[in-house]
Amino acid sequence: MQFYETYPETFIVAEINGFVVGYVAGFMAKEGVGRVFSLAVHPSYHNRGVGGNLLKEIIEIFRSMGVTEVVLEVRSGNIKARRFYERHGFHKIGILEKYYNDAENACLMELEIK
Repeated sequence: MQFYETYPETFIVAEINGFVVGYVAGFMAKEGVGRVFSLAVHPSYHNRGVGGNLLKEIIEIFRSMGVTEVVLEVRSGNIKARRFYERHGFHKIGILEKYYNDAENACLMELEIK
């Protein structure tokens, strides 16, 4: 709730028949750079386009805010998520070592937009 209150313009919820099935949260990391902080879809709604639509929507919002680069990090071991982002044009730009509380590395990814 705190994230939504701080960044309401870049917090999007996907709802189907009154049930929240996913969300994406982002913010302006710095001028020209948007950051996808979190994207999640209920497992029952995986592979139905919900995540892709949420990602496309936040990218469009970032574009309208003058963003030219979108960044995010994803667990290095989460191959399914990494492939999802790659299908949407993101590419790996680095590794953040021991990024998560369990010491797993994060894969830093970027998408350039116009």
